[in-house]
Amino acid sequence: MRKALFKLASFACAIFLAQGAGAAEKLELNAASGNQGGVFYVGMGAVGKAIMQDNPDIDYTMFPSAGLSNVLRVQKGQSGIGVVQSNNAHMAVKGDAPFKGVQDKVMGLANVNTRAHTHIAVREDSGITSLEDIRDKKLPVRININPVGGNNELLPRRIFEEYGIGWKQLKEQGAKLYPLSIPDSIDMMKDGRIEVDVYHGEEPAFKYNDILSTTPIRFLPVDEEILQKLAREFGGEVTEFSETAYDGKVKGLRGLTTHTELIVNADMPEDLVYRITKAIMEHRDDIATAVPLWSTLNLEDAPNTAAPLHPGAARYYREKGVLK
Repeated sequence: MRKALFKLASFACAIFLAQGAGAAEKLELNAASGNQGGVFYVGMGAVGKAIMQDNPDIDYTMFPSAGLSNVLRVQKGQSGIGVVQSNNAHMAVKGDAPFKGVQDKVMGLANVNTRAHTHIAVREDSGITSLEDIRDKKLPVRININPVGGNNELLPRRIFEEYGIGWKQLKEQGAKLYPLSIPDSIDMMKDGRIEVDVYHGEEPAFKYNDILSTTPIRFLPVDEEILQKLAREFGGEVTEFSETAYDGKVKGLRGLTTHTELIVNADMPEDLVYRITKAIMEHRDDIATAVPLWSTLNLEDAPNTAAPLHPGAARYYREKGVLK
């Protein structure tokens, strides 16, 4: 039996007939998710369950990936649906770096309406109290910059660059840069093999709660003008951290924030995207149970995506009266 595959030349969200059976073959829907065990990965698993529950003709599979990579997978038709932060979609449809030109096959499905913050954390015993300390004292810090290809690396890097200590400059002053996974960054922060850790994601983030269970850390402030500049650059916002997060250690701090959204390939048939959107929105309570951080998904905000809405998604939202 043959499966429908997403291809560039011919977007094969089509139904192939089983030889001699006369019955429609299942559609294979590949999803670009996130690091295994992370919020994006678990969230897209819940999304897949919702889709297949109402659409038994869809066979949903996931590909572990990251924000920038997810855009490219959806653009190329390697994945029909993906999850990204809003800044990735914003840069993609404008053709801003690091994308080489407008990503014209990327369209919006739903704004999950979460809030992701850029964190810059240091061990308290490092003595570091500001980014200026690292720059002006030319500290040879050991820092987790995260794997290249996602917001965990991109957005913190842009903050450091605005302070004049991008990754190249840090290396020149003797710093050691590590592209760590989340579990490895937790372990190395706890045992002192790194002093600095950066992250762009949910707040409060489980990784920092884990580190704080054994190791005192502090979160560094970022200059307001730099935050506002980067918010304009990436289509984000500047908001305060939750007062109670991390035992109040971020009270009064402001940071660069983006939201999570689901994207789809523009060549997906309107009816298919309508059915997918309907299943996700009508099972959003189930998705929230699996991923409490995605309990922010709601009808009123869902159409407000950084990427233009796919006609199939727009049709569903119009039927529900939340889109004109």
